[in-house]
Amino acid sequence: MSEALESSGLRPAMLELEVTETSIMTDADSVIERLRRIKALGVRIAIDDFGTGYSSLAYLRQFPIDSIKIDRSFIAAIGDSSAAAAVIQTLVQLGQKLGISTLAEGIEEQSQLEYLQDQQCDHGQGFLVTKPLTPPDLEQFLHSYQRQPELHV
Repeated sequence: MSEALESSGLRPAMLELEVTETSIMTDADSVIERLRRIKALGVRIAIDDFGTGYSSLAYLRQFPIDSIKIDRSFIAAIGDSSAAAAVIQTLVQLGQKLGISTLAEGIEEQSQLEYLQDQQCDHGQGFLVTKPLTPPDLEQFLHSYQRQPELHV
């Protein structure tokens, strides 16, 4: 990874490595050490699909992570399930207390965005903002898009 960063000229802080929750639980001690080496390069680390595997909250203190990505299944159930809403609220609060950024995946409806804003979720992504884009379309999108002030997308 250090060679790729050097040859590309990319600042390490501009790169975020996403690892799934289930993949980091297979050999936690080994994974922690690898992630610490990556983090030492200045690369950001996110746990993807958080809340869908067999996570231990103790690992949130041990793993050198910068953000957790709240799985889209919780976001999709916001209007239908008070339990899903409670999980989201708890994960956002946990992130705030631990100094870990939170990102909600799969935002497709305005009501979901509003709920996440009310909960002070840090970031969001989903079709409400845009569908997946090609590089040229992404460049045009970034020039024309007005950011949501309360939730970074």
